[in-house]
Amino acid sequence: MNIVNLTPHPLRLQKADGSFMDLPKPAAGAAIPRRSTKVEQQGEVDGLPVYKTVLGPVEFAPAPCENTIYVVSRMVVDALPERSDLFAPGEAIRDADGKVVGAKGLSK
Repeated sequence: MNIVNLTPHPLRLQKADGSFMDLPKPAAGAAIPRRSTKVEQQGEVDGLPVYKTVLGPVEFAPAPCENTIYVVSRMVVDALPERSDLFAPGEAIRDADGKVVGAKGLSK
């Protein structure tokens, strides 16, 4: 199985046996799938503007490819539930200082 990282950063994924798989970040200039967004002002509270972010369609979704899965953001996975080849990083693994140092496998 070919596993392609389409997040904007390198990933360290923990396998079932406890070992880790490291996936490099995509090459510079690679199209990273993402949800389009539009910010709309909804009103004000005590003179402070209140905004709402409206999510749009996925941009730069990869074409399905046999024997290939793509690791993308959770927002992209949620927007394309019909795609069985899209996964997000699993639960975060943190060090003693709370910094994310990996993920427990993949999530759907």
